[in-house]
Parts: sequence; C-alpha cells; structure tokens
Amino acid sequence: MEFNLHQKNSIKKILPYIGGMLKLQMAGQEVAIPFLQGPPGIGKTQMCKKHFIEKENMNFVDTHFGLTPYEDVSGLPNFDMSVYIDGEQVSTTKFTPPQLLSDSWKIRQKNDKPIIIFLDDFHLAPSLLKSLGYEMFTENKLRGYRFPDNCAFLLAGNFGQKAGAETIPSPIVNRIARIQVGIFFEDWKRDYAIPNGINSKIINFLSKNHHLYFEEDEQINTPWASARSWSYFSTLLNNLEKYDNNFNKNNNDIFFWAESHVGNNCASEFTKYYNIYSQFDLAYIFENNDISNLEIPNQLNELYILMLGSVNELVYRYQTSSSSEKQKDIHLFIQILQKVANISKEIAITGINEIIEIENALGLKKLYTKIKNSLDTIDPKLSENINHGIIQL
Repeated sequence: MEFNLHQKNSIKKILPYIGGMLKLQMAGQEVAIPFLQGPPGIGKTQMCKKHFIEKENMNFVDTHFGLTPYEDVSGLPNFDMSVYIDGEQVSTTKFTPPQLLSDSWKIRQKNDKPIIIFLDDFHLAPSLLKSLGYEMFTENKLRGYRFPDNCAFLLAGNFGQKAGAETIPSPIVNRIARIQVGIFFEDWKRDYAIPNGINSKIINFLSKNHHLYFEEDEQINTPWASARSWSYFSTLLNNLEKYDNNFNKNNNDIFFWAESHVGNNCASEFTKYYNIYSQFDLAYIFENNDISNLEIPNQLNELYILMLGSVNELVYRYQTSSSSEKQKDIHLFIQILQKVANISKEIAITGINEIIEIENALGLKKLYTKIKNSLDTIDPKLSENINHGIIQL
C-alpha cells in the first residue's frame, strides 16, 4: 500500500471531525490542538465560522493571531502592586487580563454555549506571541487568567515559506495536530459560489477548467488563482458589467482586471472564454424570445459556453420574471437545448445537470420539473435521452 504524504482533505469533509476534537478539549481530555494547514485563499476562516456557528451552534472568537499586537494577547503590566523582599517594599507587576481572554468572558456572560477560540494566521505570529500558546494549550489560561469552561482552541495557517511562516517552538508543535486541508471546486461552487452570486461566467469557466485555474500554487509578489482571488474578481466584474456600459465591448479591460487578480495565464484563458460568451448576446435573445439569429457553433468548447450561458440567463430570468414570462423563457431554453443536443447530447445533459445543481443551491422551486414537463411534450425522445443521461451521471 502506498501513502500520499501530501494528501489533503476537503475542509467541509474534515470539519465534523475537528468539531469532535474540540469537544474533547472542552471535556478536559488530552487531545492535540487542531491546526488547519492549507494555502491562502481557500476559505479556512469562513468555512470554520459558518460550520461552528450555524451547524454546531457554538460561539466563535475569531482573531488574526499572527497580526495581533503583542499586548492584546499578553496583557499590560500593572505596577500598582508591591511586595516585601528582605524587608524592603518594592513595586511588582501583575498583567491585566488580555483582550483575547476578556472577549471570551464577555461572550460567556451572554450565553453558555461552547466557545471556539480561533487563532487565524498562527504561522505568522512571532516567537514571543507563539510562546503564549504553551500556557493556553496546556493550562487553558493566559497570563494566569483562566479561560471560560467549555472553551477550545482551533488554529489555522500555513507552514510554507511563501506564506511567511515563522518558526514554531517544539513544545507548541508537540501539542498540535497539523491537518492538511484544501478546497474542492464542486464544494465551493455548490456551497459558496452559486448562493453568493459569484459571476456566472467565472463559475462556468472554472467548471471546465478548475483542475488548472482554481487552486494554483501560491506565489510571492504576483497574483495567482485561488477561491479568494476569483471571489474578489467576481465582485469587481459584477459591478463593471452592471454599471459600465462599455465594459463588455472591451476585452482588453477583461484581461487587465482578471490578470490583476488571478495572474497572466488564467486571465488569458478567461478572456478568451468571456469573448466567446459575449458573442451570443443571450440577454437580448431571451428578452425578445427569438433564436432566429442565434448561430449554433460546431466547436464543442463554444457549444459548451452557449449551453451554460443559456442556463445562467434562464435562471436569472426565472428568479425575476412573472409566471407567463417564465414559461416563455423555458420554451426558448428548450429550443436552444434541442439545437445543442443535435450536435452533442453530452453538452445538453451538462446543461440540465447545471440547472439541477443551481436549483438545489438556490432553493428554486420546480425549475427542472417545468423544463422536463415541457420537454416531454415538445420532444419526448430528447427528454428520454437526457433523463437517462442524468441518471447515468
């Protein structure tokens, strides 16, 4: 049997197990402090927060530990105390409760739910800051002050040199479990991208190219493609498309802004994709309910872009149109689906699967059912072939 020393697990898959480790901490059992190690931009913080707040019903204290001022973790010295040494009264020091600990107790005053102390960017913390972890992880204290009961620590960061990782002292390393995590595109697409309005052209581009352009190796001084960088680019692209009337006509703009977020190679390929997508003008076709001027491409990559673009336009209009308009849009979509299926049934099936995935992610009601019912009447043979293909997929 061979083992992959660099194996990673999906954050989503591993979080329930992390939750079990944290509950063991809270119960006072000797268990390693979980350290989620993964490249920047894969959503470690966001997914942890969402999981433990929404699914585990826990409090979540999030601190960028590596960027936190030292005194916020160590507390400040109080010189008002005194002690007698050899009969002489001298001033002494007792540190004030650190903010990290104080925040935990403020939460405890509000409710008695478990508290997760999330130390983000732990790899960036200087040695002095990391050394305070020894007291936290072994005694559940900080500067002698006790953390609330039912409280556990969770770390996140990266050990890579490109991420600026600082040395972690061996007593700390010996008390943590390095857990390699990553993000898988389908999880990101279903759980984050679609529900949060990531630009549909980005989603469609990555659906076909995510093995190349979704989670690139991190770089120094140059942008690279990550879940975070695509999300940031999406926010800008959504606003440019909405408010800049000339933006869609200038593919130099597409490359310029894409390159600044995800790097040269990704930007080049995305610009080509965007250019093909823009040529179909699907918004105009659906608005006028007329496909007479729609040229169906023979190239499979262009056909794929047309199919997924039609899906996106249908979904957008389905969310905003009246019932009568919805039915017209579905009939128009079926006309496009038929033309696509004449060249590639596999791409037509991909389009229907995309409909189902978006419907599930957004909680749309009966969109696929309405498409299938109409297709059963209009083209029962194609409906049977597509339904069979969906079952096989």
